[in-house]
Amino acid sequence: ANDTDGLGLQDIAQCQSAVTLHIPSLVPLTFFKPALIEGTVYPIAGFPSLTILPVKGFKSEFAKINVFGTASKYKSVLIEIQSPPILDIEALNPQQLLGR
Repeated sequence: ANDTDGLGLQDIAQCQSAVTLHIPSLVPLTFFKPALIEGTVYPIAGFPSLTILPVKGFKSEFAKINVFGTASKYKSVLIEIQSPPILDIEALNPQQLLGR
């Protein structure tokens, strides 16, 4: 793999992405319908997706999330994830839990 973008990021091996030019219609009441291309595998392995998380709930509020060093002045969507019960806290490996 080569550094082709100048940022230190390498090419994705066996990438199967494609670019298709689409000229939008100017006909009234005609609109774009977003859809996955036939044969798309989803979710993509290695990429996070809300579809695989046990989402317990959502709420929108002024949470003052730090964005670029300053508190956000807009509402944020907060996602509550259902945590699995920890049956044996002594058996947990902290390095594995933190991914290090």
